[in-house]
Amino acid sequence: MLQICNKIICHAISFIYFLFVIFSPAIGFAQKPKTDSLWRSFYAQKMDSTKVKLLNELSKNYKNNQQTDSIPLAATQARLLAEKIKFDTGLALALIDLAAYYKSANVFDSAIFYYQKAIALRKKYADNKDIAFAYQGLGNTYYDMAAMPLAMQTLTQAKELLDKTNPAHKVTYGTVSANLARVYTIQSNYDKAIENLLQSIQIKEELKDTKGLASSYLTLAIVYSDQNDLKKELEYKKNH
Repeated sequence: MLQICNKIICHAISFIYFLFVIFSPAIGFAQKPKTDSLWRSFYAQKMDSTKVKLLNELSKNYKNNQQTDSIPLAATQARLLAEKIKFDTGLALALIDLAAYYKSANVFDSAIFYYQKAIALRKKYADNKDIAFAYQGLGNTYYDMAAMPLAMQTLTQAKELLDKTNPAHKVTYGTVSANLARVYTIQSNYDKAIENLLQSIQIKEELKDTKGLASSYLTLAIVYSDQNDLKKELEYKKNH
């Protein structure tokens, strides 16, 4: 009975998407070529696991093209189909896409729900890097909710998992360190904020991440401003 319901929901979502594309001038006539190609591949594909992968790629493409309203259409289909065929890796990606969508929409209960499901699932099969990525999303959600103790706890869990990877995933590690620094700054724990920011800056310099560097330098300037250290504040503002 559950499988039948899931199948009906999948078809309903597909039909809704079709109507949305046909009747929305902004989407229907300005659709990105890659998106069109992915949908054509999806409907031509017979293997369910490949369909899940295509739906997850569609979610990613919608995010990259700032078509965020379309993310749940693809991600929900991916989730339902992945659950049906017990495709855990595809399911975890769909859950994280849904969580990130609801976080950006400030629907925090749903974001937390999907991040927690993704974490529980990834603990069964994934490596520390992938589990840490889901913890990072959850921690950032708590930060947006101003739930700082939970943000601290969850982001610390992410960083501890990354510390166990060899080599550490630099992009995620740099981001987690920067996000932890924001929490420490709010809590006026400036030594820990600086420690994490310097770690983040070192990694972002290696990666030549100019945007990320600017953000970390600005946060570091704010930390020194809070401590009334005008000289260092101005130094890091220049870098920003």
